[in-house]
Amino acid sequence: MPYRDPFHLQDLDYLKFKHVRDRLLFIHLNPVCLKLLIEMANYTKSKGHVLTVTSTVSSLSEDKRLGRVSDTHLTRRAFDIRTRDMSERVLDSLVEEFSTKYSSIGAKNLKGDSRLIVNESTHLHVQLDRLFSEQPISETLWNWATKQLNNRRNSGKILRN
Repeated sequence: MPYRDPFHLQDLDYLKFKHVRDRLLFIHLNPVCLKLLIEMANYTKSKGHVLTVTSTVSSLSEDKRLGRVSDTHLTRRAFDIRTRDMSERVLDSLVEEFSTKYSSIGAKNLKGDSRLIVNESTHLHVQLDRLFSEQPISETLWNWATKQLNNRRNSGKILRN
C-alpha cells in the first residue's frame, strides 16, 4: 500500500485531520483542490489558526452509506473544514478571501452560479467545478485507509484534533 508505516508520516504544523484516513487520502484530491487546501491552511496559519480537515475524498460505498446527494467528494474535488474552533473573524476573512479569489472555479448550482465555499454550520464544504472531476479512488485504497483508522481506534491512539 502507499505507506509502509502510515503513523510515522511527518506532522504538518499548519494542518490537522479529524481522522487518520483523511490524513492518508488527502493527497488523492484533485491537484487544484489540494493546492487550494494548502493555500487555505497557510492563510489561516497566518491568522493564528491551524485548519482541521474533517473530510476529503470518499468512495462510492462511503457516499452511499452517508446518503450524499453530491459527488464532489467522490470525484476528488471537495474537502470539508471544521469551523467550531475557528474565530468568527478568521472564518469570515477566509470565506471572503477565497470566495472572491477563486469564484470562477467553484461548483455550479442548477442556475449556473459558481459557489466555491458552502457554510454548513459545523464545517465549510469547499468544492470545485465539475470540470475538475477525477475518477473515484479504488475501494481497495479506501478500505486500506479505513483499516488504518480502525486499527488506530482499536489501539487507543485515535486522533482527537
